[in-house]
Amino acid sequence: MKNTLIMGAIFYVVVMSSSCTAYLEHIRQIGHPPKPEQPMVQIKDDQFERSATIVGIDVVTGLNDENYHRYFLRSWVDKQTFAVTHQLYVNLHYRGDWKFFRSVSSQDAKPLKFIRVRRDVITCRESGYYGCWHVEDFGAIIDHRTLQEHRDVGYSVKFHSRFAGDELIIAVSSEQIQRQLDAVESYVKGYR
Repeated sequence: MKNTLIMGAIFYVVVMSSSCTAYLEHIRQIGHPPKPEQPMVQIKDDQFERSATIVGIDVVTGLNDENYHRYFLRSWVDKQTFAVTHQLYVNLHYRGDWKFFRSVSSQDAKPLKFIRVRRDVITCRESGYYGCWHVEDFGAIIDHRTLQEHRDVGYSVKFHSRFAGDELIIAVSSEQIQRQLDAVESYVKGYR
């Protein structure tokens, strides 16, 4: 009995240390984004593109966890029509089985347009009992009027995976929305 307990403890230590090693390698490969001291909105514009891209404040959560995600608003302004398209972009890293996110709904239970950007395996090497590390990038299209209406209160959406219970709620802060809309308005005024 004592030998069985000792062997079980050794097995646990070996599995956990190899899992930690794999996780550290995963972090080394992808790196965590640095948190900016001053949240910024970036405008990307050049003569070769029909639209300017405005990338909002990047929020990162769960950095002390094995599962973490980052999200930000990004907007496209058509330089000829000045039509604006907004997207909430999510970059999700997690360990375990695939989640397969595939739909999104707003805080008032209305479906939003879901955009799947990427699904990939980061690593399975030395992942031991807990499975592989995955990344899923996806987004939700949010109309301009909705962001304007939630400028002072923030806006939440819920992303749904293929499997019941695997959901991700993202709360976009009023600061994120305000800075995004201010950047869009500033760009349009400056371009006209």
